[in-house]
Amino acid sequence: MSRRGGFTLLEVMVAIAIMATVMVALLQNHAFSISLSESARNQTLAAQLARLKITDIELLGYPPLEDDEGDFGELFPGFTWRVEVDESFFPDVREVHLLILWQEGPSPRELDLLYFIADTGPFPNDGQDKGLGIPDDDDGDGDGAFGGGGINDAGTPVSEAPPERAL
Repeated sequence: MSRRGGFTLLEVMVAIAIMATVMVALLQNHAFSISLSESARNQTLAAQLARLKITDIELLGYPPLEDDEGDFGELFPGFTWRVEVDESFFPDVREVHLLILWQEGPSPRELDLLYFIADTGPFPNDGQDKGLGIPDDDDGDGDGAFGGGGINDAGTPVSEAPPERAL
């Protein structure tokens, strides 16, 4: 008998078994990379939401000593926040502890931030340097020694041009 060219059934089955093993490993690797991508996306989104929440807190001014919690609405389902405001060891500074929480698969995840907000309060117009290096000119308009623009003592914007100064 003469042997024809081709593969035996055993050789084909071994080749299919090797290919199946390789495909399973590739699919597991692909699934792992998708989960890592999802995790990275959630962590990035949590950081952006934390920045948004800190901005909201800053816009309200010096935060009161209280705890609060909530979510980010329909746009970011599954993401919630928790804020705890405490006194810090610095005078006129509050310690803001912000926690962003979300569910990732079966396990909860969190982004934990500690932030400090100082009580800047209103800047009185008392003719003294306010730590900014710009003394007031004591004319009562709140425009500083360089004149023009800014906000006066009543909190109203002042928009006149500065007077010409001799060099």
